[in-house]
Amino acid sequence: MDSVIKIQLDGSNNTFGNGIVMSSHSNTVKGLSISGFAMAINWNVGPLTNNRIQGSYLGVEADGTTANVGSGIETIKTSVSDSYIGTDGDGSGDTAERNIIGTSDADATLINIFGGNNLTIAGNYIGVGIDGSTNIAGSNGTGINTSSSNHIIGTNGDGTSDNIEGNVISGHNVGISLNQNSHVVAGNIIGLNATGNAAIPNATGIYSTGNLSRIGTDGNGTSDSSERNIISGNTGVGISYASSTTGARVSGNYIGVGSDGTTDLGNLSHGVYLSAGSDSTIGGDSAAEGNIIAYNGDGASEYGIYLTGAAVDQNRILRNSIFSNENEGIKLAFDGANDNQVAPAIITNEANGSDQNIIGTTEASGLVQLFDASADSEGETYLGEDTSDSNGTWTVTVSAPYTTAGNTLVATATSTVDNTSQFSVSYSQLAVLDPYLVTNADSTGDGSLRWAMINAVSAGGNVTISFDITSCYNSTCLIQPAINLPNLSADNIIIDGYTQSGAQANTVDFPNPMTGTLKVQIDGSENAAGSGFVFTSTASGNVIKGLSITGFTTGIEFAGGLSDNKIQGNYIGVGLDGTTTVGNSAYGILIANNSGSIIGIDGDGTNEAEERNVIGNSDGNIFIQSTATSITVAGNYIGLFFFCKHNT
Repeated sequence: MDSVIKIQLDGSNNTFGNGIVMSSHSNTVKGLSISGFAMAINWNVGPLTNNRIQGSYLGVEADGTTANVGSGIETIKTSVSDSYIGTDGDGSGDTAERNIIGTSDADATLINIFGGNNLTIAGNYIGVGIDGSTNIAGSNGTGINTSSSNHIIGTNGDGTSDNIEGNVISGHNVGISLNQNSHVVAGNIIGLNATGNAAIPNATGIYSTGNLSRIGTDGNGTSDSSERNIISGNTGVGISYASSTTGARVSGNYIGVGSDGTTDLGNLSHGVYLSAGSDSTIGGDSAAEGNIIAYNGDGASEYGIYLTGAAVDQNRILRNSIFSNENEGIKLAFDGANDNQVAPAIITNEANGSDQNIIGTTEASGLVQLFDASADSEGETYLGEDTSDSNGTWTVTVSAPYTTAGNTLVATATSTVDNTSQFSVSYSQLAVLDPYLVTNADSTGDGSLRWAMINAVSAGGNVTISFDITSCYNSTCLIQPAINLPNLSADNIIIDGYTQSGAQANTVDFPNPMTGTLKVQIDGSENAAGSGFVFTSTASGNVIKGLSITGFTTGIEFAGGLSDNKIQGNYIGVGLDGTTTVGNSAYGILIANNSGSIIGIDGDGTNEAEERNVIGNSDGNIFIQSTATSITVAGNYIGLFFFCKHNT
C-alpha cells in the first residue's frame, strides 16, 4: 500500500477508553490512525446499519506498521448490520478503502463481532502492516471472531473488484473463528504475507463451530478463482471443524501451498480437520470447487484431511488435488467417522482404442472418483468418475498421458449416503495394446492385422483400425496372411492405411498423375486361394482406404445383404509404386448381394482426389453381379495407372 495517514487519534492518555463509538446509522470513518485506546472502534451500541470503516489504521500508528493499543483486548467490537469494514467492492476507489488493523496486546481480538448480520469485512490487512509483511497481530488472540450469523469475510464474488476484496489475516492464534452460521469466507490469505509467498503463521487458520458456512468458491462460474482462500503456513491446522457443525463447504482453496499453487507452505498439522459435524463437502462437483491440499503436517498422525469421531459422517470429499502431505491424503480414524467407508478396489486396466478403461469394484451405486497418484500415493490429479452398477463394478476411461504402463492410480468411493472413503490401495497400470492398432506385419498374433480385425468385429464395429508398424518406418510394409483374414461382419469399421508413417493421400485431380504414397501392402501370395477382405452378413458403413491389396484370388469381396460400404484410395492388384501390376488372380473387387456401396469417389465434394482407386488385375477388375443394386463406381483408374481408362 502507498496510502499516507495525516491524522492520528492517540489514546495514550486514555488507555481504557474507546477511540470512536458509533450509536447511529449511516456513518463513515476513513483516513484516520486510531491507536493507543483500549478499543479503536466500538460499534457495539444498539442495532446499527449502513456504517463504514475504510482506509484507516486501527490499533496502528500513522506509519502503518507500529501496533499500539491500550489496556483493551479488542481493536474493533461490532454488532452492526449491513455495514462494511474495508472495501465496499463497488468498483470505485476500492483499494484505498483497505484498513490496516493490528494490536500490541498479545491476547487481543482484532475484529470481534458480537451481533448483527450481513457485515462485510473485505480488503483489509488484519494482523499485518501496510507493507503486507510486518506482523502486528496478537499471537494469542484472534483475527476475526464471529458470534452472530450471515457475514462475509472477503469477496462476495459478484464480479466487481473481487480480486481485491480478500483480506490478509495472519499472525494470530486463530485467524478466523466462525462460531455461528451461514458465513462466506472467500478470497482471503490466511497465514501468509500479502503476496502469499511467505509464512506469517496463525496457530489455526480457521476454526469453525457453526453451520452452513462456505469457505472458498461457490463454483457458479463467476470469479471462482478470486473466491479462493490461501490457507497455508499456519503452525497448526489449516481448517478445523468442531462442535456439531453441519452443511459446511470447503471448496476451491489452496491449503498448504502458496499463491502460485505449487510452493510448499504447508500447515504444520492437518490441512482440514473434522472432529465433529456432518453433511459437509470438501471439494465439489466441478473442477473449480476442488481444493489443492498439499504439504500439510510435520509429524506422525498428521494428514491432508483427517476425520475422527462417530458423529462425523455424511461428509463428501470430491475432486480435490491432494499430494505430498506428511501422511495419508485422506484419513478416516475408523472410529465411526464417515461410517468407516471402505475404499474401492482398482482391479485392471484394458485398452479402449488409444484410451484405457480402468475397472474396479466398490459397493453398489457408489460414486468412484479416479486420480493419478502422487509419489506418495495420494490423489493428485482428478481423472474421472463413475457410479458403480448393481454388482459394484465401475469403469473410468482415461486418456494420454495417463495410459503409460507403470503409471500409478488411486481412487475414492462415496456411498449413496455421502460418506467418502480414504484413497484406495495404489494400482500400477499394466502395459496394454490398442486392440485396433496394427503394430507388426505378422500373419497372426497380438498387433497383427488379423488380430485387429477380430477385435473390431468382436467389439461390434464403430472403430478405426490404424497402422503403426515401426519396423517399416523407413521402407514399405508387406503383410502376407498365411490364412484367410476374418470376415468383416460388423458395421462402421474403417481400415485406414494412411495412418502408417510416411503414407499420404493423393491430392491432385484427373488427368494429372496421382501424388499419393501408400506404405502398407496386403499380399495374399501365401494364401492365394482366398479372398483378401470379405464383407459378410448385413455389414454397412465400412471403409477400406490407403492399402495396396494384391495376390489374392479376389482382393475385396462383398457377400451378403450389405449396404453403403466404401472402397477408396487403394491400389487393388497394383503394387505400392502405383504402376506395377501384381494382380489378384480372379477379381480386384467382387460385388454380390449389395446395395448403395461406393468404389472410388462418393461425390460429396470433400477430399475427392484422395478417394480415387487404382485397379489392375489379371482377370477382372470389378465384377458387379446381378444381385447388387445402386453401386457407384466413380473416379478410379482402372487398367494401368493414370494413362489408362478413367472411370467416371
